[in-house]
Amino acid sequence: MVTGRKCGVLIAMLATVSLMAGVSHAENLVRGPYLQQGASTSVIVRWRTDVPVDSLVHYGSAPGQLTESVDSAALVTEHELPLTGLSPDTVYFYSVGSSGGAIAGDDNEHFFRTSPLAGSVYDSRIWVLGDSGTANANAAAVRDAYLDTRPSRRGGREAWAAAREQQLLLPQRIVHSE
Repeated sequence: MVTGRKCGVLIAMLATVSLMAGVSHAENLVRGPYLQQGASTSVIVRWRTDVPVDSLVHYGSAPGQLTESVDSAALVTEHELPLTGLSPDTVYFYSVGSSGGAIAGDDNEHFFRTSPLAGSVYDSRIWVLGDSGTANANAAAVRDAYLDTRPSRRGGREAWAAAREQQLLLPQRIVHSE
């Protein structure tokens, strides 16, 4: 039987072990990161972790040069940090994580471009898609209709030929050469 002072020592030891266990478990990325409400001078960065931790976003002009940061001390699994005071029409690279370290980013895959100022004139081409979840001939027809309306560029329909053979409707990236 544990009584008196021995009980207090046992409780303190259990609390210490419990705290140490929390420190030793680094968070894992469950979802994201992803961006919301992009504007000319701001964007919201969101991600989800498996355990509650504080939130930290580093951002800057290039991977390895993330000189700015935004953080929140709240211990959460649903992380949401607004980046404000950004320059319009500018590319930013970023990483997400906690005070324990980054869990994603600071590479060439995690970046965004802020919108140009309202009223700016520039050429653009927009293709808005939704995922029908069918991966059938109708979805392929939408892709083909888009390709048929594009200006002729080397690699256009030919670049999609390999994707068709593998029944991939939309590869993540196709590099076109002029």
